[in-house]
Amino acid sequence: LGDIATVGNDVRNAFDTIMEYNADMGRTRNEDNQKLVTTSSVTMIIAVIVAMAAAVGLGIYISRLIGKPVRKMADTAALLAKGDVSVNLDINTKDEIGMLAEAFGELIVSTKEQALVTEKIAEGDLTADVAVRSENDMLGKSITELLSKLNQIVETIVMAADQVASG
Repeated sequence: LGDIATVGNDVRNAFDTIMEYNADMGRTRNEDNQKLVTTSSVTMIIAVIVAMAAAVGLGIYISRLIGKPVRKMADTAALLAKGDVSVNLDINTKDEIGMLAEAFGELIVSTKEQALVTEKIAEGDLTADVAVRSENDMLGKSITELLSKLNQIVETIVMAADQVASG
């Protein structure tokens, strides 16, 4: 029994040592895990902040990339609306904004051409050639009709003058 008691005490001491070792290892692992959680949390927060800053910066960049040509077209449209046909639109992009700018440029050219024809008519050139661009070109059709009526009036005046002269 004495030997068994000694062996039992040795086994109990060994189990106590193992349990202490396991408890120490558990505490160490727990501390390491807490440090890892803290480091991971800080890293995650930094990554989120960097991602948000990048998203805001990218948003501002894209906004300016789109906004600048649109503002330029709006300013040009305002000048056209006030009758200034000497405007120039200089936007060279290959995206939808560029397509819109190209169509807007065609509008400017068309408006300039019609303004020049109207100017010739105002100067007395009743032989001006008016280009009607489509079935819906109200301005082109109206200028053509105006020119036709002015020519009729002139013809009527010439005939009346001839009749007065022969009378």
